[in-house]
Amino acid sequence: MKTLCLVAVLAAAPVCFGQSFTESFDLNPALGGADPGGNAPSGQWYVDRSAPALFASTNFLGDNRLVVGVNGSDYLSDPGSQFYDTQGRKYYLNNAPIGTSVSAQLYIPSSWQSINMSASMWLTAYDSSSNPAGYPIVGFYSSGTGANYLRVWDDVSGYINLSTPVQWDSWNTLAMTFTGSGLVYTINGQNVFTDTAVTDNGGVSIANVMFQDRNYGTSFNAYWDNLTVNTNGVSPSPTPEPASLALAGMGAALLGLKLYRRRS
Repeated sequence: MKTLCLVAVLAAAPVCFGQSFTESFDLNPALGGADPGGNAPSGQWYVDRSAPALFASTNFLGDNRLVVGVNGSDYLSDPGSQFYDTQGRKYYLNNAPIGTSVSAQLYIPSSWQSINMSASMWLTAYDSSSNPAGYPIVGFYSSGTGANYLRVWDDVSGYINLSTPVQWDSWNTLAMTFTGSGLVYTINGQNVFTDTAVTDNGGVSIANVMFQDRNYGTSFNAYWDNLTVNTNGVSPSPTPEPASLALAGMGAALLGLKLYRRRS
């Protein structure tokens, strides 16, 4: 995972801030098993509901991206089991605070207009006791028979189908920003909806981010790139990683020696 870092002047080593990062999926993501729930350690992508057929880094349109793939033969036709036809994985953010924004790019091919499918990015909002306070969702849906649109989830009304234009055969940037008054959805730079139910339900943090596909019995691949989590609502102190700490100490020691020699 690529982390947003600065370079320390003395140490010439990366200094990383909070939970802000950008993941470009140049390498295969680390896969965990069943979702442990609560505030699981970050660093792995855990199974949510059921695992997709593919969840890996792959070359697409000249660069490495994340592919979340569905195998239509895994479709569960029994209505009592269709909860598990939503297939994906989640990554824990360990209670990212108010002010956090999460965005990613989804490639939407025009061929999706002819198949029944959906691909989306989910979050889980937690209250002060780490209980779920909402499930923000933004993504694309197609009935395969002419109905296709970008949509978002409202915790009171359910899915809201948007009139926001789809950028076909192109990357669409989907974003969610957690503010003190709600969850703001943004698509391709345009604010499209605000869900206030998350804060009405006591939401105070974002627990995790997920990439999910819905299996309707048709195989397809969804390609994602540049997952970015920005906790710009807070100003944490820079915390060097262990190797950086050692280099910082060496830099300080060298500077001290130089000053000592000048005094001498």
